[in-house]
Amino acid sequence: MRGNTVKQIPNVTAPYRDNPKSLLLVDCGGIDSDFNRSAMSVSDLVIIPTRPSQVEVYALTRAMSVLKAVGKTGYVLNNGSFPASISKLTDLAEYVSVMDGFKLLHTVVRLRADFQDAYGAGMSVIEYNRNSRAAEEIMALAKEIHKLLKEVRHGQV
Repeated sequence: MRGNTVKQIPNVTAPYRDNPKSLLLVDCGGIDSDFNRSAMSVSDLVIIPTRPSQVEVYALTRAMSVLKAVGKTGYVLNNGSFPASISKLTDLAEYVSVMDGFKLLHTVVRLRADFQDAYGAGMSVIEYNRNSRAAEEIMALAKEIHKLLKEVRHGQV
């Protein structure tokens, strides 16, 4: 969506509304704007990638007011953890569990060299190395999102 204008949202989302097999993914970035609020308000699912750090958690708390304003739950994706940082993963999980308006996704996507290598090769990580841990994490994330979308569409969330 060039220009990120609120007026574009109905036109862009219209072809996806009546097609249950379609999926529109909008990467809004981490700023609060009329465009981002509008995109969130018409979405079935709001996923917020968050690294387990104080800076990211602070940004997450700022997103809480936006989510409440648009009447949505934010699904937090624990993203960018180093493979060995178990304590930070636990810290983020504990923090999200007590925050109103957020749920933590079960899938964790860690910082892995295959993500950078795949990007450099112009491929998805699944195309680059389907048997890698990075590919496994992305496939698990896709499966979890698919399940959540089914629940949302059937009013179970």
